[in-house]
Amino acid sequence: KDNMQWTTTLTFAAAPISPNNNPKHQNNASKKNKPDAQLIQEYKSFANELADAARTAILPYWRLPSLEVESKYESGRSISQTISPVTAADRAAERVMRDLIEKRYPTHGICGEEYGSVRLDADWVWVLDPIDGTKSFM
Repeated sequence: KDNMQWTTTLTFAAAPISPNNNPKHQNNASKKNKPDAQLIQEYKSFANELADAARTAILPYWRLPSLEVESKYESGRSISQTISPVTAADRAAERVMRDLIEKRYPTHGICGEEYGSVRLDADWVWVLDPIDGTKSFM
């Protein structure tokens, strides 16, 4: 995790042997169940691109007095966290990240807070939480 004003976290939960049989993603470290260094660097760079794009989408909403806030219900959370705020900034950030992922890695899955999930059975799945701490953002 890089400590910056905007933080990008890239975590490999598990690495497949050969994602979607794509030679670009073949790696010598697959026997150890770890992606190779080149692939890690590629995804790190892309994660930073996602963070930069999200920042650009979010900044116009920062502390905006007229920012509309909706509440969404999130089951399976504590009572105090059951109702979660959602803003146009959350949606804009997730939309721009999803668009970039779909363009660059169309076979990857996406699990997002605002627009749901696609291809969760893919070899690689991006988990998006556009603004972690929307209450503080507002």
